[in-house]
Amino acid sequence: MPKTKICKYCEKEFVDKHRDGKQFCDRRCFADYRRGKSLSRNSKPGKSNPNWRGGNEKICEYCGKTYTDNDYNKDRRFCSRDCYGMWRHESRTVFVKCKTCGIEFQIHFHDLGKITHCSPVCAARDPERLMRIRGKKRNIAFSKEGIASIRKSLLRRMGTMYTQSKRGYHTSKKAGRVWYRSSYEKKAYEILDDNNDFVSYSVEPTHIEYMLYGKKHWYFPDILAVRRDGSMVLIEVKAKWGVNEKKFMVKERSAKRWCCKRGYDYMLWTEEFLFGGEQ
Repeated sequence: MPKTKICKYCEKEFVDKHRDGKQFCDRRCFADYRRGKSLSRNSKPGKSNPNWRGGNEKICEYCGKTYTDNDYNKDRRFCSRDCYGMWRHESRTVFVKCKTCGIEFQIHFHDLGKITHCSPVCAARDPERLMRIRGKKRNIAFSKEGIASIRKSLLRRMGTMYTQSKRGYHTSKKAGRVWYRSSYEKKAYEILDDNNDFVSYSVEPTHIEYMLYGKKHWYFPDILAVRRDGSMVLIEVKAKWGVNEKKFMVKERSAKRWCCKRGYDYMLWTEEFLFGGEQ
């Protein structure tokens, strides 16, 4: 016969029709009891929870933040899965030098010998690659116009030809002939050329990994400049209206973490710094 019982979690009466040792009125109470939740759904977690089983404070091996784990997970080493993913990626990456500009960048150890350039722009400037393309396109004369057309085809194929109205090449004494995708980037190049505190700079020198919505992505920072005292600074050029976007904020955190590990400085240049009172 059915038996009336009291739920072990919410202390409400329920009917056990089968009399099979049921201790909870429904699956939700059983799940909340297993997770150690308190009766109040809005109560604070941790020690304020009456069902708190205790925990251990640890320091994340990747980001250095302090976190609390449960007794049943004593081998935990990272505060989140994102930190674990970043640690696992960096432990399997190696530094190689770009064949064109000579700047070091990170690749996975499986890609050794496959990836030889830090960016599509450097790949398009590689003389060996230009010669291979010329061999396939014999109707293009090996002249300045022919090389320019080959580079444009390479850049278009690699997805670096942009559709903004203001784009082109900027000739600099400190960086050579560099490509700009907007008037903001062109103004940043001019500021670096006129500032005597900077000896040289390179455009999109490397790629930095960041995690967004649980997926791994890459982005290329705008400028890496070298000061006269030998220190390095990573410069990101961005319009002010896009600074508060979630995607950019995640990129900025990854770039700051990347700079902190190498002892570089990080700077964000918006239109207020670039143009001042000109706009």
